[in-house]
Amino acid sequence: MAAEPQPYTTVILDIEGTTTPITFVHDVLFPYVKDHLQGFLADHWEESECVSKVHALREQADKDVAGGLDGAVPILATEGAPAEQVRQSVVDNVRWQMSIDRKIGPLKALQGYMWRSAFESGQIQGAIYDDVVPALDKWTAQGVDIYIYSSGSVEAQKLLFEWSEKGDLLKYFKGHFDTGVGLKIERESYEKIAQTIGRDPATLLFISDNVKEIAAAISANYQVAIAHRPGNAPLPSPAPGGGTVEADFDSITLPDAHDVPVIRSFAEVFTRAAFATSAGQRFKVDDLIHLETMFEELGREDGLRDGVHAGHVEGRVAGTEAGFAMGQEAGFYGGVADTYLKAAEMGLITPSDRGLKALQSLRVQAKEFPRQNYTNPDEGPDPTVALDKLRARFKVVVSALGPDALNLRYKPEDGVRQPMNF
Repeated sequence: MAAEPQPYTTVILDIEGTTTPITFVHDVLFPYVKDHLQGFLADHWEESECVSKVHALREQADKDVAGGLDGAVPILATEGAPAEQVRQSVVDNVRWQMSIDRKIGPLKALQGYMWRSAFESGQIQGAIYDDVVPALDKWTAQGVDIYIYSSGSVEAQKLLFEWSEKGDLLKYFKGHFDTGVGLKIERESYEKIAQTIGRDPATLLFISDNVKEIAAAISANYQVAIAHRPGNAPLPSPAPGGGTVEADFDSITLPDAHDVPVIRSFAEVFTRAAFATSAGQRFKVDDLIHLETMFEELGREDGLRDGVHAGHVEGRVAGTEAGFAMGQEAGFYGGVADTYLKAAEMGLITPSDRGLKALQSLRVQAKEFPRQNYTNPDEGPDPTVALDKLRARFKVVVSALGPDALNLRYKPEDGVRQPMNF
């Protein structure tokens, strides 16, 4: 019997053939570079960034020629040759590298430089599958961290998601990796990513359309899924005899006997038994935030029991004191929300969209905090439950604001104003 999958804390996504149609790179991005390279170089030739990119390409070309790389195309030195001839040698070199589908730093840097201009000017928009954004929303709501690992440069990755046809999606991603961390078909690359983000590899879910990349991730003890999108390369047949198939199947078996789930939509990650994603199978961030509250609830139950024994009079006194303390704490949270929102309005701090939304929610919850203790749920909210929610929201605010809220917490015993980091 197969072992139950353990909960994953992080998703690492490939781009081409996974979040984005494989045709987008080959039919849109690459042709743009080939078709516009000559004019782009002429327009930007004297700019420092262009000079730097061409210098890196020339150094690589010199290495290729000296190393006897088959078909290597040299790039003329800037000195001693007309600029037009030098630019043409750059064009010839880049087109040769792209013709052999080369993925090397200087080439990717130049491509990213050109794509940035095209994205920012609106000539190109990043293509994203329709099921991607809903999945990003669900993972974010579950507290799952999301990263990108693609052979395209980090700059190109960010351009595609920032200027996508679905809007700016960069807010979903905690980080990006490219081949600077290592080739995607090498185990060490995945081990390095796990070390960089500080997670156990067994809790990382990697999704890609490339079987070799999947095999490398498995060797690093990752959880994996193969994205099988329209137009992607055929996958190895799960049936005896090998070969490739395009039929409907849920998994394939790699040569090392690993059974790998095949998904045609990110939605399957949330419905398939192969992935431990349900609330009953894993903790969410909100669950962790409420751990303290869970213990408080247990203590409150004990307190209620003891209060019955102590008598109604003592209970009323204790209740009055507790109500005052609860109101004071709720007021603190409301004050924090009002102060930080005003600071953002005045430009003293620049919180993220997540931070602003958390502050706004905190202010609303503080204003709606009950002013009396309702005995019937139909009459109004339980103050203790409302305070629990306020505490949880406050922790989200502190997390979202980062350095702007360093060491900010409710400390009623201090009797002093809280320091604001702006």
